[in-house]
This record gives sequence, C-alpha cells and structure tokens, in this order.
Amino acid sequence: MAITVQFKEFGIRLNFTPIVNGDRVQLKVRPEVSTLDFGNAVVLNGFRIPALSTRRTETEIELNNGQTFAVAGLMNNTVNTTLQKIPGIGDIPILGLLFQSKAAQKGQTELVVMITPEILPNNSTGVTTTLPKPVEPYMPPVQGKKGLDQPAPAFRGNQTSVTTPAVPVASAVPAPSAATPSAKDAAATMTNLTKNTRTVVNGDAAKPANETTPAAARPMTDSEKKALARAQKLERDRQEAEAKAQAVQDAKNAKDAQARAAKQGELDRQRLEADKKQAALDKELQDKAAKEQAKRDEAEKKRQAELAKKQSASSQKAQ
Repeated sequence: MAITVQFKEFGIRLNFTPIVNGDRVQLKVRPEVSTLDFGNAVVLNGFRIPALSTRRTETEIELNNGQTFAVAGLMNNTVNTTLQKIPGIGDIPILGLLFQSKAAQKGQTELVVMITPEILPNNSTGVTTTLPKPVEPYMPPVQGKKGLDQPAPAFRGNQTSVTTPAVPVASAVPAPSAATPSAKDAAATMTNLTKNTRTVVNGDAAKPANETTPAAARPMTDSEKKALARAQKLERDRQEAEAKAQAVQDAKNAKDAQARAAKQGELDRQRLEADKKQAALDKELQDKAAKEQAKRDEAEKKRQAELAKKQSASSQKAQ
C-alpha cells in the first residue's frame, strides 16, 4: 500500500453568491475556518504530518441595503490532559498519588461572521462602466504614415553650391577684402577646432579627410584591455563567491533539516517506547487486578458454600 502526502489550504475562506432584487440582497454564505491538528498527526519517514480541523457553516439570508446580520458563532473547545508518574511507585493505590502529576490545558475559540451588504450606484467610485484606458504616450503620435522631420544640419556654411540665375544689378558689388573672412575659411577653422566631429551637409554625413577615429570604433589600448580584464575578473570572482555562499547556505539548510528530522525521529521513537512501556505496565496492572478479583471471587464462593452447609446442618438439627 502506497502512502501519499497531499497539500491542502487551511485558514479562513468565505464563499458567497449575491442576488440583488431592488433594495434587497439575497445571499448564499458559506464561511469556513480550518486549523492544523497535531493531536491526530501521522508520522511518516520521520516527519510529523498534521491533520486538518475544519469548521464550516452554510446559510441563505435576505437583507436590506446596509443591514447587518450575524451568522451563528463557530465554537471550538479543546481539552488536553497530561499524566506523568514514576513507573512502579506511581501505580500504588494510595501512595502512588504522591508520585503523579496531572496537567490540563483548555482552549476555547469562537468565530462570529457578520454580513453587511451594500449596493453601489452607477456613479460611485467603486463601480466603473468602462475598461481602464491605456497610458498616454510621452510623445505625440505621428499622423498617418508621415515620418518625423529631419533635424536641421549642424553647420550652414559654403558646403553646398546653389546655382541661381543672374540678375542685372544697377550698382556694382564690391569684392570681399582680405580682412573679411569668407564662409569657407570659417568652416575650415571650425573643422580644425572640432577634429572628432562629423560635418553634416543637408542631412548627409560627410567625413572630412583629417577626421580621427571615434572612441567607439578605435582599437582598445593596453591599459583599457587590462582594466576590462580586471573588471571581468572581479565580476567572475563575485559570482563565484555568491555561488559558494549559496552552496554553503543550501548545505547548512539541508544539514539542519536532516538534524531536525533525526531529532524528531528520536523523539518519536522515545515516545513509542514510552507508550509500549505504559501499555505493558497497564497490562500488568490489569492482570494483577484480575488475579486479585479471581481470589476474592473464590473466597466469596467458599464463604457462600460454608454458609449453605451451616444452614443445611441447622435445618437438619431443627428437624
């Protein structure tokens, strides 16, 4: 025969079915309270598996809106009596009471379920007629299939030549002097100042000839490689230390569980031995009491026989 262990929920559970009829509410209520009962526990492979003590009630009521109704209380009375005595001396009829001790423990619990139904109107904060709305996006949505506009170019210099039709002008335009810098010279000066930047012309990236390799694409130096290797080693060491600590903790937990199981098994074994000794002692007392009762019965029979003999002798003498 195979023995299996089944896990069950315990605690407080309330099942109810409301039916609203105008200003009245019809309820089918079934409260349930369950606790662990170690008095009826079962020992399996050194583990003590408790039983469940369940109390439940079921009723059907009809109340007005806001009216309160109390279901009959669930009572639980427990009495535990413990007797301790010294074997042998504690079994003596009169003197044995001096070597015995009794302890009684009483427990009383009461559970009262009070029901107060409330009908919420449609405009109440506890009632909603629509589903929750999604979170509004941080940026406004794009209309249709239109994409976002490209940002303006970083520099607006003489990077793009635009051909314009010649327009006759009455006055002559003077040529730029040497003291006035042109747009091309200004762009060259800005490029020299920012060598690690990329010039953008009308949204297109044009890489200048003197541009250096950016930090993300250039090869790593020896110091950076050493720093990266050191960081990776520290991370591996940290992970190994965490794994070792977790393994030690798991081993400790397993050892503690094994020790508790062994201790519980030893206690159960001692309890079984004590129960066997007590059963043997009770049997011996019962046998002793049976023998004494048999002796008393035999003596009573002898006395009755002698009395009958005397009565017969006296009746013969009288005759």
